[in-house]
Amino acid sequence: NVLTGSTLAQEILFPGGVPNVAVVKVVQTADTILQLAELDIFGHEAVTKPIVKFGKDLGVVSQSSSHSEGTASNAYDGNTNGNWVHGDAVQNSVSHTLDTVGDEWWQVDLSAGIGEPVVITHITIYNRQDCCWDRLIGATVHLLDVNGQDITPTSVNNVLTGSTAAQDIVFFPAVPNVAVVKVVQTADTALQLAEVDIFGYERTTWTTFAERASDGTFTTSFS
Repeated sequence: NVLTGSTLAQEILFPGGVPNVAVVKVVQTADTILQLAELDIFGHEAVTKPIVKFGKDLGVVSQSSSHSEGTASNAYDGNTNGNWVHGDAVQNSVSHTLDTVGDEWWQVDLSAGIGEPVVITHITIYNRQDCCWDRLIGATVHLLDVNGQDITPTSVNNVLTGSTAAQDIVFFPAVPNVAVVKVVQTADTALQLAEVDIFGYERTTWTTFAERASDGTFTTSFS
């Protein structure tokens, strides 16, 4: 955020954006005057869209492996029933990977379903109910950007307890530019999920605040 003093325009970029900004301030601590031709500030307004749950038609689901009828889509079908069932009489709604050595994972690619990354406010994880709920102990919830980089805030407790009660993972402030939500189990056990509810909103269009932050004039001559 240090200015070079060049006659060329200089950009200060904030990857992922910075929420909750009230003031932009330029400070010169050297023993000289501060002069600026123009200050263009880009961003988006406070959220006007309501927070919604991203439905099963807004994402592409997959997992590391599948056991029997426990396909990845079972954890993103809108059904929180956590009882593992077999047969044609009742549709199973629990995802279930194999119990193999190494990481087991489940994920939903929201950018593939919506067409662009989204902003995530919170996620609710529903565990299996009829048995084996301890298999979810220690699993972690991750937010990835379009490049597959983990952008989960370090301040957030993203570790699942394995409780039979639904568990909320809350992101405050909300996390922008999320392409993929991923659940990872590194323990030597299967990963099973009754449902993953993801809440947030589609990101807004980036605009300039020049009309309010400055006069919009780029004249560099002083008069």
